[in-house]
Amino acid sequence: MSSADGVYAEEERAKVKEAAKILGVADDIVLTLESLVDMERTVVKMRKALIHVNTL
Repeated sequence: MSSADGVYAEEERAKVKEAAKILGVADDIVLTLESLVDMERTVVKMRKALIHVNTL
């Protein structure tokens, strides 16, 4: 939800880390999840480019 607008602002990132800490989620897990989201967005862009969709 934090980057639903396509931008993952530093304030959003800080709130996610704060919530993760409250929930007992380790920093490396948060970083891994953030990286996974970035990779998934990249894969979507690549898929669209491969099938020539103009809405990248």
